[in-house]
Amino acid sequence: MSRRVEETIEVRLTSPEEIPSGASSGTLTTGGEPSPDQFLWRGRLYRVTGVVDRWQERRSWWREATRERPLGAVPTGRQVWRVEASPGRSGVPGVYDLADAEGPDGSWRLLRTQD
Repeated sequence: MSRRVEETIEVRLTSPEEIPSGASSGTLTTGGEPSPDQFLWRGRLYRVTGVVDRWQERRSWWREATRERPLGAVPTGRQVWRVEASPGRSGVPGVYDLADAEGPDGSWRLLRTQD
């Protein structure tokens, strides 16, 4: 079951040097690009144990276009990362959808969690 969350989170990315050369099972290689490594949600730190998938998702750009932010300045899509992560050292891992920082404030969002 998937639960919609849509909350702002803090994300730490891996640097290209930290990305292992081979991917373990259940992990998607990211072609040397930085990927989410940890995120902070509701005061709890989650450690990403694997990237399950990554895709481009359309945004509701028409809702964000304003006089201060013209249509040409509004991104039409966002990168979404589906990651497996666990809270703390001994938490049960779960699957989370994270949207990258394309908003006007540069913040990441937790879109969905899956049970």
